[in-house]
Amino acid sequence: MFSVLLQFREEISAAQYDLDGVPDTWQVNGTVVCKADLEGSADVTVALQSGSVGKMTTISVHPCVQAEELTQTKNFMFSPPMETFTLCHYRVTDVPYLPLRGFFQMKVAPTISF
Repeated sequence: MFSVLLQFREEISAAQYDLDGVPDTWQVNGTVVCKADLEGSADVTVALQSGSVGKMTTISVHPCVQAEELTQTKNFMFSPPMETFTLCHYRVTDVPYLPLRGFFQMKVAPTISF
């Protein structure tokens, strides 16, 4: 029996200005963590593909990755270590819009001086 568990984490860093002529900026970064429980030694291939928005570019991969194919689908072939490890870090570029927009209002209480 074997299992391969993948955990995805993405972070969106954004600056939203809400001003005409000042464009919002953002960056999407992600990490894939892997835990493989395999009997004996085995090679694993994982295919990752970005969604319908944006283009995934790989920044770095774990040293156990033997082959990396960087086409529309990112294919990683590797012999996983026994422990949990970070398979890769990536960035998503060409994202045309933020998936979530924030807006806040703030009221400042008047200060009382004596």
